[in-house]
This record gives sequence, structure tokens and C-alpha cells, in this order.
Amino acid sequence: MPQALRHLGTRALPQARAWIGSGDDTLAAFGERVLAEVGDQSDAPVLLAALRRAVASEEWCAAELPARGLGRLGVREAVDELVALWEGTVHSLAREAFLVGLQGCAPQQAALIAIEGLDDCEPTVQQAACARAQDTVWVRSRLLELADDPLAPEVHQAANTRLQMLADAP
Repeated sequence: MPQALRHLGTRALPQARAWIGSGDDTLAAFGERVLAEVGDQSDAPVLLAALRRAVASEEWCAAELPARGLGRLGVREAVDELVALWEGTVHSLAREAFLVGLQGCAPQQAALIAIEGLDDCEPTVQQAACARAQDTVWVRSRLLELADDPLAPEVHQAANTRLQMLADAP
């Protein structure tokens, strides 16, 4: 079903918005996915509520999608919560979604937080951090280390890509 909804894109929005209030948890989840992926600013309150619900019930995986959607929409009201989630989540895999969401909502704040992400235990977080970390001497040094780290082969390309971008920058 998610693939079919993704294929429909914005044409699925009216039905997705109806599903949110339907009382059917499965349909509401499908609706939230559509809003996160293709919704507009009017859908921000629903995504923020979904993020808060997921956090309150400690369903960290469920918090990832609304975090990404809020970032895609650049919802400034989500910044404090995304920072708190980055700092406090017990689900390390979710940090990548929180960093990506924060990048959309507050790029400068994400660039600072991404510095910490370069040392994360999750390769997906490190990959996201490579693209977002604020350019400093330490960050360039860490990117060089990650580009050759035999324990993090998944991160090599992201580190090399960022190093190339930095080298090409004026």
C-alpha cells in the first residue's frame, strides 16, 4: 500500500487527510505517511502531533516519518523537539531521521549537531552527518578519518563526497 500511495503523490492527499481522523489506526498511519512525504504546510500540525504521540509512547521508529516530514516542510515549531529527540532517544537508528528533520527545520543548528553525529555508532547517522556537519578544521580531519576507516566502509562515500565538495568550494 505505501508504494501505491507514493506513486499517487499529491493526488493521495485528500484521502490521506480523511484517513487521519477516521478512527482507524492503520488508515491514519497511511495518511500520516502521505502527509510526511507530499503534504504541505497545512499538514504540519498533524505531523507534529504524530511526532509527539510517537515520543510519548516511546515508539521511536514511528517518530522517524513525522520527523522527516516536518523537516521536508521546514516546520520551525519542531526544532526544540527534534533537538531533544536527537539528544535523548534510546533508539540509535532514529537519530538519522531526527538529524535530517532538523536539517530541514533549522539548518544551522543541524550543522552543529551533525558534528557530534560524525562520531555516532550508526553508519546511517554518520553518513547524514558527513553531508551536514559545519565546516571546521576538526570536521575536515574527521571526514578524512571516516573516508579511510576500515570499520565504517558504508561511510566512505559520504565522507569522500563531502571532502570533494569542501575542496571545490571557493
